[in-house]
Amino acid sequence: MTYHRQHHKRALADAIEIDWSQAGRIAAREVPPAYEPPPYWTPEHVDVRLTEAFEVLVRLPAGQLGPRRLKTLMPDYAYDATDIANQKEIGELEKDRLEKARQRGIRRFGFATCVEIARMERAIEWPIRFLQEESVVAKAVGWAAFRKAVNREDAKIHHSLGVSRRTFFRYRLRGLQLIANGLNLNFDVVF
Repeated sequence: MTYHRQHHKRALADAIEIDWSQAGRIAAREVPPAYEPPPYWTPEHVDVRLTEAFEVLVRLPAGQLGPRRLKTLMPDYAYDATDIANQKEIGELEKDRLEKARQRGIRRFGFATCVEIARMERAIEWPIRFLQEESVVAKAVGWAAFRKAVNREDAKIHHSLGVSRRTFFRYRLRGLQLIANGLNLNFDVVF
């Protein structure tokens, strides 16, 4: 076997993930490549970072204030095997899990790391920093990124600004382009 054919097979094997859950059958599916940031800021990359910022913002601890909120700040109980067995019998363990999940709200992905929070703080200020004079454009960029972050990309997003769908997405693209241009002019590091 020649070197090129061997190299091609190895590259193909790296690009395919084997799924063994199919009752003995092998189902191969392609693994999406890891996201690589471009060498300079583009509107698409700005959109990715703004969406990521809103995803992190959603995962931050927040909620009600007062005594009920303090209850969620307390550490979890340490259960031993007999506690868990007894709670399973009466369904308390599942109720406890559901209550904690409800109190956490939308946090689906675990806690945000300090690196994610630092990136969020940088990205979340871009509409304010670069779109001061164009508030409608800033709102379009923010709404679109937020809706994408919470998986609510629906057809009626433009109603939030009272404009047509085409105008909304034109504003959004214009805002992303202005932010990308501003970041490139300020020589901000691409992350």
